[in-house]
Order: sequence, then C-alpha cells, then structure tokens
Amino acid sequence: MPAPPDSDAVATAALPSASIALFGGWAEWRLHVGGALLLLSLLFGVVGSQIHVLSSFAYHIGRRTFDNSWRWWYVIRPLVGGLLGVGVYALARAGLVATTASLDGANVFGFAAIAVVVGLFSERATRRLAAVADALFDSAAEEARGAILSRVEPATLAVGTDTIRIVLHGERLATVEAVQVGDERIEDVEATPVSVSFTLPDTQRQTAGDYQITAILEDGSSTNVKTLRVG
Repeated sequence: MPAPPDSDAVATAALPSASIALFGGWAEWRLHVGGALLLLSLLFGVVGSQIHVLSSFAYHIGRRTFDNSWRWWYVIRPLVGGLLGVGVYALARAGLVATTASLDGANVFGFAAIAVVVGLFSERATRRLAAVADALFDSAAEEARGAILSRVEPATLAVGTDTIRIVLHGERLATVEAVQVGDERIEDVEATPVSVSFTLPDTQRQTAGDYQITAILEDGSSTNVKTLRVG
C-alpha cells in the first residue's frame, strides 16, 4: 500500500506558482505566491523609501542646506525601507499586524501599497513594529508570571473581632484553591481573577500576632506572602 503523501508537500504543490526563465532558458526559477509577495514587499518597500530619499534630497538641494555628512543616509535608507516592507509582510502573514490585503495572494496591489507606505514612512513603521514587540513580549511576560497578592483587606484586626471575611486582592488568582494562614490551611475560599475571600478561623481572631498569609493554586504553587495583624 503506498504511503500517504506528505501534507506539507501537497500544500506547497497546491500553491499557485510561476516559472521564470533564466540565462536564455538554461535555468528556470519557480516562484510560489508566498515568495512572490515577499519579493514584492521588498521591492516596493525600497520604492517607498526611495520616494522619501529623493524628496528629501530635492528639498535640501533647493534650499542649499544639503549636508554631505548625510550621504550614507541616502544610500542606506532604501535598503531599510525594503527590509521593513519584508518585516511587515512577515508579521501580517503571522497575524501580528492587521492589514486590508488578502493573505491568499489575491490582493497583490494591497501588499504593494502597504510596502510603499512602510518604506515612505519608515520611522512610523518602526514605531508600529516596536508597539507590536512590546505587546508580544509584555503578554509573554504576563503569562510567565504567576499569581500575586497585592494587599489584604482588612490588614489589621482587633483581638476577639467577630467572624469576618478576609479579602486578598491581587492578579491571576482564579485558580486559587486554598489559603494558608500561619500554620492553618483554609480550603473554603471564593476565588476570582483579582481576589480571594475566606473566613478567618477563631484561633487567629482570638490570638494577637502577625499572621503570614499566602494563596495556594491548583498546581500546588503558592503566591507571595502578605501579613495580617491581629492585636
């Protein structure tokens, strides 16, 4: 029985492609839609950046303010625009940047227009990419951090206070299953993403002292420690 075809190979073969004859037909370059759009983004990013370069050059020549020390900026800037065009295209394919261009390759002019704008306004495009990076890495850091307690309410009680509900405020507390107060574990808790509430046992209410409180999560990990003062 023949082996089933490789899914990646089938997907690649299904992509529309074009053949380009090189060296008078001695070689052939087959370019798929993805590669064509990548090359398109590079070229039109250069075009957009070149528009900015020529406009800047004409402006400074006309006003007699051209500074020769900036000559390398005029050389390198189109390359930066092209690379930014490629970067934005890659982010769009990954779904990290919203665009109006069709990702199936049908809207070729859409990607060309985006690349031109990215090259023309490279500084703004760079700031946009920085914002995407901030959102991406901040989100990853947020997920990496565990639950945390920020404060206890109330933080101080008088000895012998009647039965009272203690509320722990914090972040990512939805999976808290118990609270440790001193040496006593309390499992009758109500947890939300930003708070955990429980009833303070009689032992702690009747005995003066500083009690260390920590919340225990379903995976067995615990939060930072907060202090409740009775007395």
